Amino acid sequence: MKKERDIFQVQDTLCLENRVKNMTAILFRIFTVVLFSGIFLYYYFKRMLLSYFPKLGNKITYGILLVISAVLAFCRTNKWGFGEFLVGHLTAFALAVEVIHLMIFYGFKKKNQVWEKLVRRGLVPAVLMVAVLIYGYFNMIIIKNTEYTVVTGKNIRSQGYDIILMSDIHFGTTMDIKKFREICAEISAGHTDIVVLCGDITDENTTKQEMQDFFQVAGTIQSEFGVFYVYGNHDRQPYRRNKKFTVRELDTAMSDAGIHVLSDETFRLNDEFVIIGREDEGGSLTGNRASIDKLVKGVDMEDFVLVLDHKPKDVEACGDAGCDLQLSGHTHGGQVWPKGLINGLTREYYYGHETYKDYSVIISSGAGGWGYPFRTGSRSEIVKIHIKPETDER
Repeated sequence: MKKERDIFQVQDTLCLENRVKNMTAILFRIFTVVLFSGIFLYYYFKRMLLSYFPKLGNKITYGILLVISAVLAFCRTNKWGFGEFLVGHLTAFALAVEVIHLMIFYGFKKKNQVWEKLVRRGLVPAVLMVAVLIYGYFNMIIIKNTEYTVVTGKNIRSQGYDIILMSDIHFGTTMDIKKFREICAEISAGHTDIVVLCGDITDENTTKQEMQDFFQVAGTIQSEFGVFYVYGNHDRQPYRRNKKFTVRELDTAMSDAGIHVLSDETFRLNDEFVIIGREDEGGSLTGNRASIDKLVKGVDMEDFVLVLDHKPKDVEACGDAGCDLQLSGHTHGGQVWPKGLINGLTREYYYGHETYKDYSVIISSGAGGWGYPFRTGSRSEIVKIHIKPETDER
């Protein structure tokens, strides 16, 4: 009970710190992104209205449009919210059409009545918005299978190891228990060796019943060495003050299902393979976590060392410590375009199979999504990793 109270105290402190830290960013966003969007949308809606109903141009109508534009723009205050997704895309498409229109009109000095009518009536951004919603929805719910092969010089068994990696499901947002049961049945039929749940399996919107149902089904997966789990930054609902389940209830659900929960812990299997499960960086449970140097103490580095870390962090430190492979998630591979594209260009380890010296890092886009069931910058996936000894390649 004391440990659980300490956890909640730390989480509440972190929530307060995050609220204070985010206030400045929110105010900045209001006076930049939100203000610009409001002004632009008012202009956009006013022109659209007058193109359809020219006789409605009066102060009352303009006042209503001003309120609508302000409300929609305010939806962009939360840069991770669904309002930002919808209004942000609509604003971006409408702005792009305006830029193209100006280039044609002023740059090429050409007029086209059909095109000008489409611009005035706002049809192009609307069509693009609908197309994005359809594309993003199917991009989210249709889960692809991605495979990677990692060759090691470590002395492991001749058949190697097959690992299934699932991360960032955010259960309840895009996946129900029926769909997850089908996924588990497919994994079991594939006779894999290790199954990894690499964080953010649940989040602030997952109910207690959904959480319990998920892990009950996850516990039925048939694999040679079992199911391993590391926490992400959302699993214990640290960003929610009125939590839908406690840390103890979450841990109990996993232990009852026979899932190996590794929080700054090591697990050795088959006398040649070590799994290191790391606490999430950033402090969803505590303000710090054990260093990789501390975690590898007592580990025979002649064994194959697999690191499970929700965020693709400490890559160089793990590689320098002699670890072999890291499995991560968290980035969603860029759930929303173009934010994902920008992040992918600015972060060294973001998605796919990356390497540092002889250390491999595999980062999944996740099998679900956070906040809303749409992906425009990546696809949902389940990852299969084949670990093979060098002798198999000769």
